Amino acid sequence: MVASTLFFLAIFLLPGIWIGFSPLARSLDGAARFVLSLAFSIPVASVEFETLRALGVTPETAVPLLAAINLPALALVWRTRRGLALPAARNALGIALAIALPVAFLIGVFALFEEKTYWAHTWLHADMIYALHDDAFRPEERLLAGHSAAYPWFGHLFFLIQSLALDLAPALSFTWVNIGLAVIFGGFAMLAVREMGGGRIAIAAAPFLFAFALNPVGNILKKLAVWFEPGLARWAYLLGDPRFDFMLIKHVRLNLNQVGITLLAGLIFLALRRDRPGHWAHEILIALMVFTIAATYPLYLPVALIVVGARFVALALPATSPAGAAAPGVALRLAVAGTLAAGLAIALVRLQMADRSASVGIGVS
Repeated sequence: MVASTLFFLAIFLLPGIWIGFSPLARSLDGAARFVLSLAFSIPVASVEFETLRALGVTPETAVPLLAAINLPALALVWRTRRGLALPAARNALGIALAIALPVAFLIGVFALFEEKTYWAHTWLHADMIYALHDDAFRPEERLLAGHSAAYPWFGHLFFLIQSLALDLAPALSFTWVNIGLAVIFGGFAMLAVREMGGGRIAIAAAPFLFAFALNPVGNILKKLAVWFEPGLARWAYLLGDPRFDFMLIKHVRLNLNQVGITLLAGLIFLALRRDRPGHWAHEILIALMVFTIAATYPLYLPVALIVVGARFVALALPATSPAGAAAPGVALRLAVAGTLAAGLAIALVRLQMADRSASVGIGVS
């Protein structure tokens, strides 16, 4: 039990340190780097896991190897230790209580709710995770034998990794993964509000407000796409999530929705950040987050691009940009980085759909 918990925590933190404490994030403080590391552990651990699988390592062996090969990342934390200031006791208590509120909601609603194992939604995604365990690169569609799954399965890898780390079935392990994601989600909410100049009360309220936010953008884009051209419905996953419910409820099921929301909250924080002009580092960080969102949950790619577009407009306006006259150059760098990330992300999703005729939970397209 102790070893499983340590593996779980290590995989949630260590892989992302390579990005969160790299020169790309040099303008961020310690708290932001820590939360960013937790988020980027999802794609980094997944890529490392697939690399090990390609080298012939079994899934069960790959998990402890992940913890071992990422231990050197702690040297990056040590190197920047002088800039890592711990919050005052009063602030630390407020942060803990603020993040604990959505987490307590999740624990009370579903963590101890045994029937969650029998939800059909849980079975579908658990099947996908088992398929990835059997075949690292072309998982079979469980509803249509002989066909590869068309669902964007990159994010499922993280659930597979953490299931192996906890030595639990995916239908059970996702509870703890979702609670971990809720903590990151709340952390990004606080960072975003702090970046906008919010005071202590506003920052403390941020996880609660983010948790019960709604999603009108994806809903509107989906309806417009179907209205203009019904044939676009097949590609609706690139046009937005049509569901209209509050964000925290996404964390009560085994799916990838909550992963996408957590990463989207991180993108909002990064987009609000006013970095120094003359450097590509922060825009590359934003591009990496856009790509990660699309690779794990492409339904949120349209919203991600809107967030990046809003940053572009803000940077292009001297009145709102700290860069002043250099603002157009900063905006141009963001446009290049964001466009490249979006293009690669769409190509990745399209590649998965190209020669496949089935989709998890949907059937024949």
